[in-house]
Amino acid sequence: MNNTNPPASIVGPGSAVRGTQTRFEKFLWWCSGADPRILAHCPDYDRVKYFGLGGIVFATFVLAFVSSSYAFYIVFEPKQLATAEGVDGLTAGISLLIGLIWGAIIFNLERFIVSSTGKGDNTDNITGPEFLQALPRLFMGLVISLAISAPLEIRIMKSEIDAELQSRQQAYEIKLNASTDSVINGQMVILRNKVEPLQATIDRNRAEVEKRRVENNAERRLLDEEAQGKGSGTKGTGPIWRSKKENLNKKESADKDFEMDVKKRQAGMENEIRKYNAEIESKDKERDLLKKQNHNTVVKMAGLLERIKISHDIGGLVPWIIWAFFFVIEVGPIFFKLMISKSTYDYLVDNQKKLIEASRGIEVKESIYVDNGRQVIKQEEIYHEASRELDEKKILLGKQLELSRLIIDKWQAKQTAEIEKDPSKFIEPQA
Repeated sequence: MNNTNPPASIVGPGSAVRGTQTRFEKFLWWCSGADPRILAHCPDYDRVKYFGLGGIVFATFVLAFVSSSYAFYIVFEPKQLATAEGVDGLTAGISLLIGLIWGAIIFNLERFIVSSTGKGDNTDNITGPEFLQALPRLFMGLVISLAISAPLEIRIMKSEIDAELQSRQQAYEIKLNASTDSVINGQMVILRNKVEPLQATIDRNRAEVEKRRVENNAERRLLDEEAQGKGSGTKGTGPIWRSKKENLNKKESADKDFEMDVKKRQAGMENEIRKYNAEIESKDKERDLLKKQNHNTVVKMAGLLERIKISHDIGGLVPWIIWAFFFVIEVGPIFFKLMISKSTYDYLVDNQKKLIEASRGIEVKESIYVDNGRQVIKQEEIYHEASRELDEKKILLGKQLELSRLIIDKWQAKQTAEIEKDPSKFIEPQA
């Protein structure tokens, strides 16, 4: 049976196509999962019903495309503060492409959900059993509505979210910088505590060297004045003066040794101080680097998840209202199909399935309607007709098998007689 077009025998009375269908009408019929070729022969009630269902499915695709494109743009855009303006062209192009693919996936899934929902129990009420049967599709509609509504809600509340996000970014950056300062300052205090005793030791040694130098100079000056007779009025370098000078020379020699020892020890301590000062300076540079990293961390807070969290923190009922709107769009067609009784289109679809099954020899116990609806053919008759044809083929094959066996028996008898008459004809001579 050629299934490319519905045969006239299945469309019943008034099989002529009612009016002209636009491509857009046929497209929305296809979006709803209906067969546009059969709908062309149906009353306006069916055509409008599936036109509306297809419109909802197509609207879902458009919303999914817009929502996912915006979501992927937020995910892939160069991260910046909430107050930054501008659009990255490359990211926008990539996001539109991915959004189109995502929208097509949602469209295909939505079309499958609507077309596979069926017609319920052929009543206007949604009963318990048919509601239970629709639960998996309702769950899929719930997930789809959440996926679509989240990006759109943060776009709708963008101004409020950006203001709150900026406040949170600033507070978080202050907190990070305070933590960085605390850590770096603590490390610098430890280093300075190591420098201070070394510097204090150096200063004491320098003071001691300077003190001894001053004392020696003072004693040397007094010896010179004594040798010149200043004060006493008598010049001379007697034994006492020579003893004082000798003691002074010994003291100056010891002080020079002390100064050399101090210089050696100070050189090591100064090297340690320079090393600690270099570490302190590097800590200042490390502080600047960490604060830049803190800024980059704060900038990354402007992602999709953070915006969704803010929208629920400050949005009150608004995010839930937006989600409920999309949920109604998603599950509306499912409930509509459960509440709508079977119509002409449904009977014609069932009729077409039965005709196809009957033409293939599949047993169908219900009746089908052909021609103009007045002639009724029982499926049992069609099935038994196909069975009779199959039985005839089996009988023909059986007769052919009997003839083949008879021919083989005749040939075997003839060959046996030839062998008995002259066996030498059938025995090959040995070499």
